[in-house]
Amino acid sequence: MIEQPQPPTDSDAELFRKLRALRKRLADEQVMPAYTVFSDATLRSMAVERPSTRGELLSIKGVGRKKLDLYGAASLEVMIRSSRGVTQ
Repeated sequence: MIEQPQPPTDSDAELFRKLRALRKRLADEQVMPAYTVFSDATLRSMAVERPSTRGELLSIKGVGRKKLDLYGAASLEVMIRSSRGVTQ
């Protein structure tokens, strides 16, 4: 049986917004298009699956070793802070 993805919740949408803001900041710092950091599809997967470790983040489609090393810590921080209800 194929497992169907869960529909996004309001908290998923909020986390997606925070991840997009992080992606823009990271891209701006490196003077590169935001989509080269992570695609929207990758950010949506992060928002729904909410990985909390590097290994879990690496299992998200669109996150490879290089992106994990470059952006993993910042992405995990946003997701962990969001899961704890920290807004900033």
